Amino acid sequence: MDALAGGVVEITTEGAGAALSAATALVADAQVRGEPTAWVGIDGSTPFPPDLAAAGIDLGALVFVRSRTLGEGQDAADLLMRSGAFGVVVFDLGPHRALRQGAQSRLAALARAHRSVLVCLTRKRAGDPSVGACVALRGTATAGRDDAGRWTWSFHARKDPRRGPGWTLQRNCRPPDGLVA
Repeated sequence: MDALAGGVVEITTEGAGAALSAATALVADAQVRGEPTAWVGIDGSTPFPPDLAAAGIDLGALVFVRSRTLGEGQDAADLLMRSGAFGVVVFDLGPHRALRQGAQSRLAALARAHRSVLVCLTRKRAGDPSVGACVALRGTATAGRDDAGRWTWSFHARKDPRRGPGWTLQRNCRPPDGLVA
């Protein structure tokens, strides 16, 4: 959390699960620190609340915003970031792959001004372009089992001006209910 404060993070994956797991970990970390958190989803791209609760998220302390369009989602993220009240705002872009330049510039400036983190979740291949030039940290999330058979998610940094690209973070996780173990 401390290393990300004041920036825009993009977590991309070809499916939804691994990016959601990584974002959930950031929200849980922020909540443990007493930071208010929010999650903006476009056209039904919000996560399944029981999975968040099982991962340690206090649902009563997480603001959910459901928007119909990318523009509404950008406006909601802008309003939340502008308030300065949130430590982490997750913006699940759903099928959208980019933000308008003006919107991303404003969001990045608000993250810096309030030392908050905007986490953009995207679904695309690792080699596809970033959501925008204002992204400070970008990486690919994957999920699966490790050598010991435990469920894990991993984040592989593709862009990181502070530490350099190429590092990987891996954490154990609980698979969603109904997933064959």
